[in-house]
Amino acid sequence: MLRFIIAGVLGGIVLFAWGAVFHTMIPMGREGVRSLPNEAAVMATFKENVPDAGVYVVPGIADMQTATPEQQAAWEAATDKGPTGFFVYNPAGRPPQMIRWMGIELASNIAAALLVGFIFLLTGPTTFIGRVTITTLIGVVGWVSISVSYWNWFRFPKENIGAVGVEQAVGWLLAGIVIAIVMKPKAP
Repeated sequence: MLRFIIAGVLGGIVLFAWGAVFHTMIPMGREGVRSLPNEAAVMATFKENVPDAGVYVVPGIADMQTATPEQQAAWEAATDKGPTGFFVYNPAGRPPQMIRWMGIELASNIAAALLVGFIFLLTGPTTFIGRVTITTLIGVVGWVSISVSYWNWFRFPKENIGAVGVEQAVGWLLAGIVIAIVMKPKAP
């Protein structure tokens, strides 16, 4: 049990460190992310017209299941014409708390690595390469399941989705190496 916890903590730290390096030192880590042009004017319009925090999709439709054929046709025409967008909005702002945010990120990386370690406890002994491969594939599965959906449904830029794929695959490969070393099966 102690090896499982050590593996999860160390694997999470490696995953966190790789993410920090990827996003701060490697240009690919910023692919597809841009500052909003004319931000002051756009945000003034948002503040005036969007009172509630939330995730917004433009063009929006209240509920595709209950929309009339006319509402669906209008949404399709607006989607085809553009612009389209997806954004997370908080009108109240948020105090910059980088240490807190980094702590939450580290904790989530450790939790994810502990889950990988738990999978190894359930699956039993495998080879070192097998453990590293499983861990890397878990990262890739998460990327395909989430990021590719964001590209498909919300048109996240391909460059961003590709960069996230590299971040996840390499991060989980590195974490997998650490987890596999620590969780080496005991000799019979």
